[in-house]
Amino acid sequence: MTINSFNVSAILAVTLSLSLGVAVYLMNPRRRANRSFLIASLAITAWMACFALVPMAYDKQSLLRLMRYSGTASGLLPMAFDLVRHSIMNEKENRKDLLKAMLPWCVSFPIIAWISMHSSFVIGVDMTRQGFPMPIYGPGRLLYAVVSGATVILFSRRFYVDLRRSKGIKREELRFNVLAAALLAVFGLGLAQVIPAITGNLQIMQFLPFSAVLYDVVLAYGIVTRRIMSVTEVLRRATAYLLISIYLVIIYMLVYWPAAIIIRDVGVETDTAAHMIAALAMAFSVAPVHGRMHRLANRLFVNLNTMDTQEAIRKAQATMSTLGTMDQLLERFAEFVCTETGTDHAMIILKRDGFYTQQFPLHAADPVRVDPADGLIDLLRTSNQPVSADLLKRSRPTPGREKAAATLHRLKSVLAVGIMVNERLDGVLLLATRVSGKIYGATELDALQIICNQLGSWLENSRLYTALQDGKIYNDILVD
Repeated sequence: MTINSFNVSAILAVTLSLSLGVAVYLMNPRRRANRSFLIASLAITAWMACFALVPMAYDKQSLLRLMRYSGTASGLLPMAFDLVRHSIMNEKENRKDLLKAMLPWCVSFPIIAWISMHSSFVIGVDMTRQGFPMPIYGPGRLLYAVVSGATVILFSRRFYVDLRRSKGIKREELRFNVLAAALLAVFGLGLAQVIPAITGNLQIMQFLPFSAVLYDVVLAYGIVTRRIMSVTEVLRRATAYLLISIYLVIIYMLVYWPAAIIIRDVGVETDTAAHMIAALAMAFSVAPVHGRMHRLANRLFVNLNTMDTQEAIRKAQATMSTLGTMDQLLERFAEFVCTETGTDHAMIILKRDGFYTQQFPLHAADPVRVDPADGLIDLLRTSNQPVSADLLKRSRPTPGREKAAATLHRLKSVLAVGIMVNERLDGVLLLATRVSGKIYGATELDALQIICNQLGSWLENSRLYTALQDGKIYNDILVD
């Protein structure tokens, strides 16, 4: 039994994939998407296990069986990925409709399994000079490719249709599913086919199993994280850090080469000093380039449409700089938030006479009144973070979260942000869905929480101003 680095990476990938699948399932076992993610992780685990078991193959016949098992297990992947998609779009569907949706896969998988296990699929094993057993395919590979291609087309079409008709958190979860599948395909094909074909070096294939782990990590983030960013925001940040990395590598090489040449001309044999000089050049150049690369990434993603925290705070301060009564302040604030977030409805409730009562919009036919013991108020008070209806569905259900979700539904809102004054919850900003259908991402939530905390201090000033105006009116009445 010989274990090489490829087998070690396969074993690690199997362990990580299975562990991540179980962890996501345990975070909310009642949610169908979490259960489907566990099934997808098990399918990936079965596929990777075929690579991990290679050291246990004592002869070529055993290797042939493992390669055929690998082809069979790979047929489970599109079915498992589509199950995750279907679970995201249909959280409360019955089993009969679920089986109907999965019917094409129930037909295609037995065909793929039969082709994979047939003797015409893999007819031999080529032991390369670098220690990797490579399959020798027979005529059955063409039929396998046709059936697999048909499943990919079906898989892609279903995703395209759902992406067109979905909104909010469902759309983002689907987009993370697509991103994860794309990364799996790009890195898998790159490590298994493209790079070895270009360089002739098969050692890079030892990292192939981690492409499946990358799929699990990206999809798990899209399904369970409570502070989700949109896919566009994730790609923007990744692009910014990639640009920073490229810049630092260029700086390092531009400084290291001349320094090494000069040091060698002096007569010093080691180039440690050149490495230190190049490292210092990188360290001093990180701070000035960080902001520029992020701004460049913003230009590359012109349709990002997310709130910039610092810019939003600056605009809010400019908007609220004019003194006014509390009604005027709340109206200006609500208009500002609606403009920045892209929603068409905002409501502000403030604590008055022991209850949280609607203060904006004014003159409502049925003004909102929320009890301080309500689940939404309690969750805002204890967490000191915005509460999103979409993210409540993703969390493990508790009585408090279920009550908070029911209150948001009753108030026709999807987001609640606490207004804090001296570390106490003085009010709540309630927002409806965005007109674009996008979610309130982590960046927007941070910006809104900071702005609402500032609103608390503006409310204190407004109360003083209102009291002063009332006193002036009272004095004018006395004089008259």
